[in-house]
Formats: sequence, C-alpha cells, structure tokens
Amino acid sequence: MSADGYLDDSSPRRLILSSPEDLAEIQKLRASCDAILVGAETVRKDNPSLCTRDEQARQERIDRGLPPDPVKVVLTSSGDMDPSSRFFMKGNGKKIVYHTKKKNNLLLPQATPVHVDSLIGLIADLENRNMGRLLVEGGARTLTQFLEAGLFDEARVAVAPIKLGSKGAAHLPLQDFKDRLKLRKTERHGETDVFWYNPADKALLARATELAFLCPPTDRAYCVGALIASKDGAVLSTGYSREWEGNWHAEEIAIEKARRAGTDLTGAAIYSSMEPCHPRLSGKKSCTEHIADSDIARVIFCLKEPLHFVQCRGEERLRAAGLEVFHDLSSAPRARTANAAFFP
Repeated sequence: MSADGYLDDSSPRRLILSSPEDLAEIQKLRASCDAILVGAETVRKDNPSLCTRDEQARQERIDRGLPPDPVKVVLTSSGDMDPSSRFFMKGNGKKIVYHTKKKNNLLLPQATPVHVDSLIGLIADLENRNMGRLLVEGGARTLTQFLEAGLFDEARVAVAPIKLGSKGAAHLPLQDFKDRLKLRKTERHGETDVFWYNPADKALLARATELAFLCPPTDRAYCVGALIASKDGAVLSTGYSREWEGNWHAEEIAIEKARRAGTDLTGAAIYSSMEPCHPRLSGKKSCTEHIADSDIARVIFCLKEPLHFVQCRGEERLRAAGLEVFHDLSSAPRARTANAAFFP
C-alpha cells in the first residue's frame, strides 16, 4: 500500500507499489503457500496470473513434490467472472471459485465452483482439500473481510514511500484494525518498509466466534466456537460445538486436541464466543473446570450464557480459580447471529 493506505490509484493502468526487492520477496512468499486467494474485483481489474514466476522457487516446489504453482482461489458474490482472464488461462494449477450464489450456474470449465455461506466455511473447505497455508493477497474488500473476521495468522503490510490521496481508489484503512493487530517485526526491502503483525485479542476472539458457524444446527444447544493461542498469538488448537460426536463442548474439544497433540498450554489464552459453561446441564465436567485444570492463564469470551438451560457461573468460577478473565463484546453481533434462536 501507499503511505496513506491506498492499494491502487483511480487510473485504469495497473499500479506497482512494491520495490523490485519486495516483489522478489512476494514471489518467495507465494511459492511457500499451498493456495493464493484474491477477490473477484482484483481478477477483473488487475487480471493477475498468480503463477510462480521465479524459476528457482518453482523448482523448489517441484523438488518438494508440489505442483509448480499454488492452487489459485477467487472469492465472488456475483459470479461475474471472465473465463478468458489470466487467472483461469495461465498456469496448469488447480483453480477454485468460491461463490455465495445459491444456484451453481457458473460457466467456468477451467475451475471448480464451490458454494459457501461464510469465510470460515471457505477456510474449512480448503482444509478438507489439504490446503495448509493460504495467502490472501487482496483486494481491499477481501482483505477487510478477513481482518474483521480475525481469519489470519499473520499480516504482512508493505508500505511504499509515496502518498496517493486517490479519491475513489481501493483503500485499506489499517488504523481501523489497530486493536486487532500486534506488531511482531519490521523489515526493509529496497525502498519498501514491511511490517509483520500477529493477531491481537479481538482478532482471535472474532476468529473463535466465526468457528461457531461451523456447528451442526440444533435448537437444544448453543453454537460456540473456541480457540487456544500462545502468548504471541499463534493458534494452538480450535474447537466448536458438536464438532465431535457425543456431548462435547467447544472449549473442551480445543483443550482435548491440545492434550492429544502434546501441546504445552502454559501461559496460553483461550478465546470463546460464549461464557465457558459451569455447571453443565448433563452433569459432566464443565468447560470452566477443564480450563482451570489446564495450564491456561487467560480467558477471553464474548457473550454471557443466557438463562435457557442453567444459571451459568463460568466467569465467577474462573476468576475464583485465579485466571485472568475478560468479557469482550466486540464480536457480539456475530455470536448472536450464530445463536439466533436463543437471542431473538
């Protein structure tokens, strides 16, 4: 982006903001990923190929048993895509079109169309396709959606030493996300300054809340998402209600996944879209007790549990156990939407 936050200017020509040195780093970054995602507007305006142009990087992928190019992914709401664009025609790698249209009438024979209802559904589908590392390149609308949903492990922001002030051009107001970004390191590549961010608490809580939308629906239990993160914001494990068969809760699953993987949870934080349960209607060990018995140090949750099943005292019991507890309502609208039957 430019120094004043623009990703492009308002002219029809393609604007290159990165220095040659930074462009070389981007090629390496692309080659390290399993898939690259852009929005449909970026395909329409910039017509990118998203192929690995660095021959050494291509050969390194081949040597690792990978295809020369990462899988290319585009996100579209309208389905208005030109099948002759470079995105579809360049390279022999797989192309996936994620769309929000209920009817699959996309005429894109070079790509696999997949209907999704949410970004977390897109992420889940890519995971099911064994995509382990996704690079989200843009544009502004797509980047904003991922930042708002907390669906990032790190954010790389390259800033050119110019100001555009280009009215009507693509703009990413990074200051709007300052409470979701935690600066990790800075670099300089030629004339380009690069800032690396980890997700802050509000981003991790938003991500946990999005997990609630993966819950199989029922009117007899809440839809809850949870994740555990290390002190530096690295996600260690996740869970959501009814992810496993049987009466498993989101926080319980996240803790059990970490235990089975041998993950050290000392000083970690758990983020939940709803107050951890205590007591539990079934009489089983509550999520509050599971958390207190682990080495987790901090608990950040969004919604208080409503009075539909039990009178929840999770926050009270967690504080009594000596944990730091934070009630953060920043993701409340999404958390309520995931539980619309209980929050009319």
